[in-house]
Order: sequence, then structure tokens, then C-alpha cells
Amino acid sequence: DSSHYESSTSEIEAAYRAWSLQIGASDIDKGENSRLDFSIELAVATDEDGNVVPFNQPFHIASNDGKTATITVGTGQTLDREVVEKYELTILIKDRGNPHMETTTAVSITVEDANDNKPIATSSVFRASVSESLSYQEWSLQIGATDIDKGDNGKLHYSMLYTTAIDENRVVVPNNQP
Repeated sequence: DSSHYESSTSEIEAAYRAWSLQIGASDIDKGENSRLDFSIELAVATDEDGNVVPFNQPFHIASNDGKTATITVGTGQTLDREVVEKYELTILIKDRGNPHMETTTAVSITVEDANDNKPIATSSVFRASVSESLSYQEWSLQIGATDIDKGDNGKLHYSMLYTTAIDENRVVVPNNQP
């Protein structure tokens, strides 16, 4: 019995397939009138900037014993933190009395980032021309890349694997070292 539930799960499929959230409510009526049915009344999905992502509701809710329900990621549905970072669900809880009595509870689900995206270079080739009169300390080449993962997963580290030097005749200079 809570007015607000919070949970989180990874965007890695094995993790969110195993994830579930149990919610519950109570009704002081007796018998069938006290049995509760749970449904998702509203789902609002937002990206990391808080923008609403329309038509994205991957969750399923199953009523269990008339007092609890389990929320899971539905069959065939996926979670991707780069598309939706947070889901706000409004759960409708309705008893089986006549007339039906109902209430709602809120559920917040945060999708945690995984390192599931490759960095993308801002160019496929980076070129520089350097005067031979300059020392190696007098020139630089700016390169760039982006990674849409979040936090440490999106931090980039650069290293030079190899270089190719070409002389004025467009001939590769052998044994070139950075």
C-alpha cells in the first residue's frame, strides 16, 4: 500500500527480462468486494532531457492474488535508455464491488545506462599538414567523437594507434613513428 513506487532496471535485455516490480493495495471490504484488479491507466515516457516520447509503453501488469500485481516488460517489448530514460505509470486499482471503487498509484521506472553504443568519430579521416620547420611541440590536430551512452559509459579516451606520413610526391614514408 503506497501512493508512489520507484524502481530501476538496466537497458541490457537479460536484466530487464528478469526485472519485475511488485505493487500492492488493500480494501477493507470483505469477500469479492475486496478483490482488486490492477491496470496501467497512463504511461508517460521521457528522454534524458525530459521530453515526452510518444507511443512508448513497454510494460505489462498482471493482477496476482486480488491484493498485489506484478509489473514486467511485456513480451516483444524493449528498453533503450538512449530513447527513454524514465517511465511514469499511473496504475488504476479497482475493486470488484458494485459499484466499483477505485484509486490510483504512481510508479516511476528509471532505465539505467549500459555501454551499448560505439563512439562515432566526427570524421572518417583526420588530416594535417605540418611545416618541416616546426618541432613536434608546435603543432596540433583536433579530432573528435561522440558517444550517446551516459556518464562513464559515454566518456571517450583517445590514443594514436598508427600514423601514415606521405611525402610531397604522395609516397608513403616507411617506418614513420608518431
